[in-house]
Amino acid sequence: MQDIDSYSNPYQRAFERLGTAPEFVTETVNLAELNLLTDALTNKGTGSGRVILLRSPRAGFGKTHLLERLRSRLSVSHSFFPLEPVLGRDLNAESIIGSVMRNLVRPVTKGGDLTVLDVVIRRVLAIALEPLVNSGDVPSQDKASALESLRKNPVETFDFYDPDAITAQWALSNFHLLQPRLVYELCAITSADTRAVSWWVSCLFSYSAGSLDGGDRAKIFLDEVMEGGAAELDHYEKLLALLSLVGLVVSPVLVLDEVEGYYGNPEAGLQVCGFLNALHQAVDNLSVIISTNNDIWETAFKPRLSGGLKDRITDFVVDLKPLPKGLALLLLKQRDEAFVEYLKKEIDFDLGVTYSRGLIKRSAELWDERREAGKLGDYDKEVKPDDILSKDDEDIDDDENSRVKSIVFSEPEPEPIEDLDDIAIDAEIDMALSKEGLDNDKAIKAEVKSSEKSIFRVAAADSVE
Repeated sequence: MQDIDSYSNPYQRAFERLGTAPEFVTETVNLAELNLLTDALTNKGTGSGRVILLRSPRAGFGKTHLLERLRSRLSVSHSFFPLEPVLGRDLNAESIIGSVMRNLVRPVTKGGDLTVLDVVIRRVLAIALEPLVNSGDVPSQDKASALESLRKNPVETFDFYDPDAITAQWALSNFHLLQPRLVYELCAITSADTRAVSWWVSCLFSYSAGSLDGGDRAKIFLDEVMEGGAAELDHYEKLLALLSLVGLVVSPVLVLDEVEGYYGNPEAGLQVCGFLNALHQAVDNLSVIISTNNDIWETAFKPRLSGGLKDRITDFVVDLKPLPKGLALLLLKQRDEAFVEYLKKEIDFDLGVTYSRGLIKRSAELWDERREAGKLGDYDKEVKPDDILSKDDEDIDDDENSRVKSIVFSEPEPEPIEDLDDIAIDAEIDMALSKEGLDNDKAIKAEVKSSEKSIFRVAAADSVE
């Protein structure tokens, strides 16, 4: 085993950013909440997207980490667009267009020069061209074969850089005649503004069919899209049209996760909630997630919301809960298996609110203290999960300086839900533990299942309310 003094503090990273894959993922932490969010976004019975409020008692409960796991889980069917408020709290149509486009121009994995935007554009073009081929307005020697290519292989069909892609080359040569028909079909499907759709069709076609030579085409394209001078109404119509076009091929999800700038500003909170709700109602298949802490919810969002707007924003609420000891130890163990033996003696998991960032930061402090004292090597040994979760633990150090300091939130336990599907939860937890190589460990499995079912009951009860 590697000398524990020879590598860096494994607990030093306590902050994450949506869109960046986390270095450590503990599958069983916030698993019930992850399933609730997944069901909310994939439940076709709703008929459209959802507005979801994700809350935690304070910062550091793992909201961003949870959202990143959700984004990864639904990466095939959904596109998540992290919003970037101007100066921390001003959110408008122009800034959202920038956020969406910067996300879309990222390269496709193993796709060469292909970007996510290329894939979206080609699939949108295939959707718009299909009724024209089917009606005979666009001639084809083999209509059945052409329709099958548009439906099953749109990315290859509209490969403008392949001289043998007949449909793509024909569209490239006849775009000036084809554009009005494409715009008409897309407007009929999305009900978006004709002028805005026409602008995007021209702009997106130029990007996807343009030359790959001559520099960074993504940067050049973004500069053109974000060019100033347009009125705010134009930006708003363009944003609605863009989200509607993207929504034809993937379910768009706008995520407001950076909300610190709204603290204590009810006017700004009302503006952003009203704006995001208006977008949600105007665009089919669009979902919105607002991720916030209770202090910001109470001081910025809650005070000025009307009854109707509050009902919409709180239509589906997921509240994160403190970590039980079993999950907390799994979280810490994943970063360093040996050091957990020391941490479980120094941290009182039963005092106050146990949350991810607080645990990680306190563990980082303890690691540094042991390193400076030259005593890290004392714990460089294999620690088995049975040892970590043993019921015969040694006495915990009562020194207050070694405990996690946090505010205690006293909340009554909700009534358990009688119709809870224990079998489904067991299967989900078994799968998560299997990914972490712990599926054969009975001690961990028992404690995690007990704590996770308790969390699920609370989360489910809250969603019912």
